[in-house]
Amino acid sequence: MKTTLIHNLQRIGVLAAMTLFSLPAMASSPHISAKLEPANVTVGQQAQLTVTVTGASGEEPAVPHVDGLDITPMGQSSEFESVNGVTTASNSQIYLVTPTRAGRFTIPSLKLGNGTEATQPIVLQATGSAAAPSAGTPPAALPAPNVPGADDDQAVSAGDQQTFLRLVMPKRSLYVGELVPVQIKAYFRSGLQASVNGLPSLSSDAFTLNALDDKPEQTQEIMNGQRYTVLTWTTAVCAVKAGDYSLSLEMPVVLTVPAHSPRAGRRGLLDDPFDDDSFFDNFFGNSVEKQITLSSRADVETVRPLPSGNKPPGFSGAVGDFTVTAQASPDHVAAGDPITLRLTVTGSGNFDRVASNLLGSSADWKSYKPVARFTPTDSVGFEGTKTFEQAVVPLKSGQVKIPALSFSYFDPQTEKYVTRSAAPLAVDVSPETNQPATPSGAGSAASSANANPSTFAPNRVETGQFVSTLKPLFLQPRFLLANLFAWCGLAVLHYLLSSHVRRVRDPQFAKARQTARAIHDQLVEMDAAMRRTETATFFAAARRALQHRLGQRWGLPPETITLTEINARLNGNGAGIRPVFQMADQVAYSHENLPAGDLAGWKRIVTEQLKNLETL
Repeated sequence: MKTTLIHNLQRIGVLAAMTLFSLPAMASSPHISAKLEPANVTVGQQAQLTVTVTGASGEEPAVPHVDGLDITPMGQSSEFESVNGVTTASNSQIYLVTPTRAGRFTIPSLKLGNGTEATQPIVLQATGSAAAPSAGTPPAALPAPNVPGADDDQAVSAGDQQTFLRLVMPKRSLYVGELVPVQIKAYFRSGLQASVNGLPSLSSDAFTLNALDDKPEQTQEIMNGQRYTVLTWTTAVCAVKAGDYSLSLEMPVVLTVPAHSPRAGRRGLLDDPFDDDSFFDNFFGNSVEKQITLSSRADVETVRPLPSGNKPPGFSGAVGDFTVTAQASPDHVAAGDPITLRLTVTGSGNFDRVASNLLGSSADWKSYKPVARFTPTDSVGFEGTKTFEQAVVPLKSGQVKIPALSFSYFDPQTEKYVTRSAAPLAVDVSPETNQPATPSGAGSAASSANANPSTFAPNRVETGQFVSTLKPLFLQPRFLLANLFAWCGLAVLHYLLSSHVRRVRDPQFAKARQTARAIHDQLVEMDAAMRRTETATFFAAARRALQHRLGQRWGLPPETITLTEINARLNGNGAGIRPVFQMADQVAYSHENLPAGDLAGWKRIVTEQLKNLETL
């Protein structure tokens, strides 16, 4: 038993040393790469362009326009990899490249905003004509659970089916861009001690998965006479490139299983009966944690390209089933007054590709850039309403017609393109009146004066201004008092200017003013990013504002202020600051976009924390 105690102390020492000397991961410098698959296609077929930015960078390279190529963004994916304590984040943007004619096309090199790390030009060869898409395949049956069998331990044995992962997919054939609602179910047998170590993720880059909630629905189910705790995520999957691809899910979990002593069951007659590790293991509840990865069964999904023929003009890539309505308010205005034009698209599908330019400027109308707002009616954003609003100004009077607004999409049920049009709208525009009204009395007097211009005004006597004294002005008391006040004002102004000069020359004052100016600039940038709903830019400016305030208080460069420094110096008073830093890191890698209302709430939090730091 003494030997066992020493052995356990040694293991504790090793773990403590590993914890003490582990260093935080350092973000690598940004690097950009691009890949096009396949490089040879026929006209109408599609290739996938994947642009990956590795390292800490919130920038996204812009893919330039290439004549003869239709380059459509289809989604993005993020990955985090940790090797030997170094964590690397990468973000991939996925585009569909469709040639509209035969030829050899070159996509110029892509680069980040600072001009460093540019890719090589990418060549796409397009020949012939596109083949007709193959017929759809019927949906497959629900996949059976895939139980991990890599460990012989009882807690993860395949025969007992302690835990497994399942993807509930309603169909096995879909079109590029089609959004399909799915369910992800993780099963854990009752009595098993387990914890989820990460959210489920797709194993194929041919599909994208909507964001998952970190609090899934938890229920109980009985399968084969055994009770299971089930974690269910309701989300949606979207295909991003055509072909036959294997689709499966992976999810890391941690299982807690009893620790078995290697000496148990091998005692001899001369062994000490009290020197039994299993006794102490059972008494103290010793256990070990095993990290495993659950995998759902891999099923082949057939992804068909959208038909290249009969594609409506202005098609934005929307796939689903939609209806449209249009409204203009008010419908009776004066020339030059604005009107709100509203187009509402309701239905189900990939609302992120639902787009409309509404009404363009013409001789009858002056139009402004429309804004869009999406309101989901389900938990995954598959069903809902997207509203486009645009300010337009009539330039002519009379009854002015607003032409019918249309929206085109692809219906996967009928396998045809559909164009929905709203009825034309009529607006009554009255002429603009800028002439002020004239009172009747003034008008009659003016008209009578104009009618007889030779009439002279009658003579009248006008008195001048009376004075109370003939004493010169510079000897009067009020003049002396005015000069006294003027000299006092000059003295106060001289004192204020002298104090200001002394403060300007003071290094501490100059540094404080520089910090205040820097914080003001970051707040202005936050407001601009909030108007453009640029989430990553908003949180980057928010973090810099807090870094400037903390750096001023602690005498440190702002860029060196991290969460570790905040936790060490604020002694638990930074509860409102830490979420801002954590959110800035999250959106920098995930490129998550928050609505303007949420950003306004974060703006209030940042402003409040800046005020609190002035009083700490």
